[in-house]
Amino acid sequence: MCSYCGCRDIGPIGDLTREHEFILNTMGEVRRAVGRDDLDAAADHLTTLMPVLILHDTVEELAIYPSMKNVPMLAEKVAILFDEHDEADQVLDTAIDTLTESGPTAVAWAEVLRVFAMLWEHIDREENGLFPAAAIAFETEDWERAEQVRARAEAQRTMV
Repeated sequence: MCSYCGCRDIGPIGDLTREHEFILNTMGEVRRAVGRDDLDAAADHLTTLMPVLILHDTVEELAIYPSMKNVPMLAEKVAILFDEHDEADQVLDTAIDTLTESGPTAVAWAEVLRVFAMLWEHIDREENGLFPAAAIAFETEDWERAEQVRARAEAQRTMV
């Protein structure tokens, strides 16, 4: 994780960075559990990961990425980030559905781990390129929108 530019001091980036740390650590727990063939533990970790990942993706997709589209040097990269989220969502939603319907032995863990490898790189690009660029390019309204999106998403999550 980057620590050179101070962008983590900006509320929404700080929140996203803390979530990145949780996501990376939890993906590691899943990977290690799969590696030792403890699929029940892998399933528990994946289940723990999903609500954080959903909240995180909501903030990025509804606030951060749309603001990034307005920055010429970032516009093309945003489409890639959305595509990577879509790919991860598809694989992880399928894994959770399979887990619920058939249990941990039926989950395509190799596919889950492949998506985790992609997400590792995705997070690295955000932390070491996109977030520092956003810190420079975003206006106050962009940060306020991100905070509002997070607040709404958190409120909806507690209602469920």
